Amino acid sequence: MQGFYQVGKDVGLSHAHKSRAILQTTLGPYTLVHPVSSHGNRGGEAFEKAPMARTLSSAQTFVMKAIFPVVWIVGFGAGTLMVWRARLQTAAQSLPPPEGKWLFLGGFVCGGAFIVRTCVPLKRVRLTQDTLLISNYWREIRVPLRDVHDVTESRWINIRPVPLHLRHPTAFGSRVVFMPQTRWCGSGWPHPIVEELRRLVQQARL
Repeated sequence: MQGFYQVGKDVGLSHAHKSRAILQTTLGPYTLVHPVSSHGNRGGEAFEKAPMARTLSSAQTFVMKAIFPVVWIVGFGAGTLMVWRARLQTAAQSLPPPEGKWLFLGGFVCGGAFIVRTCVPLKRVRLTQDTLLISNYWREIRVPLRDVHDVTESRWINIRPVPLHLRHPTAFGSRVVFMPQTRWCGSGWPHPIVEELRRLVQQARL
């Protein structure tokens, strides 16, 4: 019995020396490396640093993209409908001026269109060393910094959306918009991330 165990142990040692196997487990931005020891087991564990992705977009992006538009449209739409139904069912003398229902309807249409155009297209954007990771929370694409044609900003909108104009069409089109992280800066001054991205794009083209 002892001889059988010794033979099995020798075979395991031989196989370990020949293969030099390394088991890897990915943990977020790190890779956990388990070198196989001379006894055929996992030896000392070491963390191998993988490229870290820095998030450029705001943590509130999903709320502004998927939740706020629905809440606003449903709420304002319900209020507009109530105004119109009251106009049809209540005596005219107890109502606001007739123009009120048109003001509500106009506000609903214009406000809804503005929100859908501004908030729904927002993307989650992360940055590695030379690549942008762009996600709509269902899929993610990679765009090299050198493929960015220009970086602009809408300074007069409170969420300060930052459009990325791309040289080539992607699954999200040739224009990607993200909401940057909140920074204190006057409406007439560019957001710091805009200047930083422009500089990184210029460096990537060299």
